[in-house]
Amino acid sequence: MSDTTGVHEPWPPPHPVIDAAYGPRFRPPVPPPVPEPGGRRAGWDLTPIEPTPRSSRWLVVFTAICVLFAALGGYLAYRFVSNDQNPTSWDPRVSTLAVFVERETGLSFTRPVRVRFLNDAEFDKLVTDEASSLSDTERREIADDEAIGRAFGWYTGTTDVVEQKNQLNSAGVLALYSFASREIVVRTDEPNAATLSAPIRATITHEMVHVIQDQHLDVRKLQSNAKGEEQARSVTALIEGHAVYVERRYIFSLPEAEQQAFFDYANKAGDEVDAATKDVAPAITTGLEAPYLTGPILVAAAALTKAGIEQLFVRPPLALDQVLDPRAYFSEDAPETIDAPTETGKIVEKGTIGMVRLYLTLATAMSPQEAWEAAAGWGNDSYTAARADEKSPVCVSWNLVADSEAPAKTLHSALSKWASTRVKQSAVTVDPSTSPIKVRFCDPGTAIAQTLVAETAVYYFYTRANVLEALIENSGSLDVAACATDVVMRTETVANLQEPDDALRGRVAAAVSACSKS
Repeated sequence: MSDTTGVHEPWPPPHPVIDAAYGPRFRPPVPPPVPEPGGRRAGWDLTPIEPTPRSSRWLVVFTAICVLFAALGGYLAYRFVSNDQNPTSWDPRVSTLAVFVERETGLSFTRPVRVRFLNDAEFDKLVTDEASSLSDTERREIADDEAIGRAFGWYTGTTDVVEQKNQLNSAGVLALYSFASREIVVRTDEPNAATLSAPIRATITHEMVHVIQDQHLDVRKLQSNAKGEEQARSVTALIEGHAVYVERRYIFSLPEAEQQAFFDYANKAGDEVDAATKDVAPAITTGLEAPYLTGPILVAAAALTKAGIEQLFVRPPLALDQVLDPRAYFSEDAPETIDAPTETGKIVEKGTIGMVRLYLTLATAMSPQEAWEAAAGWGNDSYTAARADEKSPVCVSWNLVADSEAPAKTLHSALSKWASTRVKQSAVTVDPSTSPIKVRFCDPGTAIAQTLVAETAVYYFYTRANVLEALIENSGSLDVAACATDVVMRTETVANLQEPDDALRGRVAAAVSACSKS
C-alpha cells in the first residue's frame, strides 16, 4: 500500500482484533444503549469553542469489537462489482452503512470511495514488510529500536520487531482505509456480497468513519502537527476512538440475533489470533491495540457536551493521560515542562515514553494495580538513548516528572522497585531526586533472556478502560465513574470483570452509589 514504506506502519493504524474485556470475548456488564433513529447536527462548526459539559452528564459506550475473518481458501475473494477507483456512487451493498455513518457523525461524504475485498495472501502484502526490502538505514533504526526496547524491558534478547509486527498485522488486521489511494480494503473469504455478515458490515462502518475524517477533518494534518510522539499517540487514539464510537453504535443497533452472531464469531476469531500471536511481545501488541481501547473514552465523553466531539479535532488531546481520564482534557491539564536528559556518546534517539508504556514497564516488577497507581501520577517524561562508541551498548538517560509531590514519591518508589528487578547487565541507577526523577540504564544485549510484562497486566489495562467507559455511561458523572472505577479495580479480579454475573453487577452498583454520595 502506498501509505507505507519500509517498516513504517500505515496511519491510522490498521483495524486490529481487540482481545480484551467485553470485546470481542465478553459483553459489557450492563446493556448498551441502542442508538435512536434520526440524525445529530447537520454539520460541524469547527470554530474553536470552550468545552461546556451539559448538566455534568457524559456519554460513554462500550469497547470496539474488531474481528478477523480467516480466509479458508487460496483463491482471490469476491470483489465488489464496481472496480472504479473513483466511483460516483456507493456500491448498493454498503450504501446503507454510508447513511448510518453520515447520521451518526453529522457530516456528509463529499464523494464515495471504492471498497475492495481481498483474500489473506493479497491483504497480507498490504500490512507486512519483507525484511529483504529494508535499506541499511532502516536496519540500523530497527536494531536501535530493539536495543532501546531491551533496555526498558519491553523486548527480550530474541525479539525480532519486524517479524513480530508482521505476525501481528498478518493475524490481527482485518481492514484499513488507505489515505493515499482513498479506498477501503477488507480482508475476507466471504464471496457473496449480498449477504455481508454483521462483522464485515461493522468493519466497513468503522473504515467509513476514516473516510469522513479524511474528507472533512484533515486528520493527516492533525497528526503531522502533533507536538512530539506522545501527542501523536493521543491523536491516533482520538481518530480511532471516533471510528470505534460510531462502529459500536452500529453494532448495538442490530437485531439481537445479529449482535449474538457478532460476539460468537468474535470469540472464535480472538482464539485464532491469540494462537497466531502468542510469541509477540506484549509491548508490540498493546501498541497496536491501545488506541481502539482508550480513544472511545474521550470521544464518548465529549459527545454530550455542548461543544460535542468536534471540539476534540479543534483542540486535540496532548497526551494519553488526557484520553485515559477525560477530566484532564476538559480541565486543560497539560503535560509538565521537562528537559531532555543528556547521555554520553552518539545520540541514537530522543523521545517520550508516556503513561501507557510507563505502566507496561513498571508492571514487569509489581502488581498491575500498584503499577497503575504509580503510572497515573505521570506528568511528563523524556529520554535520550546513545552509544559511547560502536562496540558499546545503547544506554538510556530517562527523566520523569509527576503531577505533584505525592505522586512523585510514589513513582520514584515504583521505579526503584523496577530497578531492583532488572537484569544486572542493565546496570540501572535511580537518582534520589524526585523533581525530576532521573533513571539511567543500558541494553543488556541479545544474549540475555528477559521476562516480559505478563498477559494479566495487559488485561488489567484493557479491563480498566472498559470499566471506566461503562461506569461513565451508567453513573452519568465522570467524577463518580472515576471514583467507582478505582474501587472496582481494587476490589474485583480481572477474571470476574471479564465474565460479570449478577452478584458482580450488584457490587459495581454499590460502588457507584457510594461514590455518588462522597
